Amino acid sequence: VIDLLNPGSSRKPLAVRWSKKSRGFFVENLFTVDCEELDDLLAVLEEGMRNRSVGSHSMNDYSSRSHTILTVHITSEQQMGEDGVFISKQGKINFVDLAGSEMTKKTHSEGKTLEEANNINKSLMVLGEALFTSSWYCVRHYLLVHGTA
Repeated sequence: VIDLLNPGSSRKPLAVRWSKKSRGFFVENLFTVDCEELDDLLAVLEEGMRNRSVGSHSMNDYSSRSHTILTVHITSEQQMGEDGVFISKQGKINFVDLAGSEMTKKTHSEGKTLEEANNINKSLMVLGEALFTSSWYCVRHYLLVHGTA
């Protein structure tokens, strides 16, 4: 995992860890930015886009060479009534841009671009298998609980 928002990281890979507390994965030392306005969020998005890894080949002059995830945590506070009580609502949304699969014979990729293309294809295959396995376990659980589809 490379942090696209932290230029001081020298594009050094960050570790992905498991958190027992939150029961989920997280990226260690990932740079976060607090945004008050939509324009702030758009500036962060533009910075990440500038730092993405792109390349060119015979089918695409501006080909993404990596997968990108932007996670936005949203907090909304609203005062309810005259007594000063605030209601807080929170949400999280993940925007994911997957590098497209590469048809290496058609792109005539060589060297580093060919190696990147093979890595992109492998990662998409693994993601597909993970999604299939995850959905299969959901269907299996439903059938065990309910008995029919």
